[in-house]
Amino acid sequence: MNKTSEAIDSAQSDLSDQIQRLRSQLDTLLSDRVEPAMRQASARLSTAAQGASKVASEEVDMVSQHVRGRPITYVLAAAAVGYILARLTR
Repeated sequence: MNKTSEAIDSAQSDLSDQIQRLRSQLDTLLSDRVEPAMRQASARLSTAAQGASKVASEEVDMVSQHVRGRPITYVLAAAAVGYILARLTR
């Protein structure tokens, strides 16, 4: 029985050591590969969002300039669209 107990203790110790090594490898993998990739993806996403915001702002400015140039045309167009939508929803 004593040999069995020693064998179990030895196996348990070996497993604990292997688990510790795996944890260490996982920590290294996370810090060396995953975290930098996440930072890079975050930076790309931030850049894309800023670009989209800039494009949207430019488009709003362009439409605003067109409306200021011909306000009556756009008011009549909006009234026509409103009328048609009102007729369709009845």
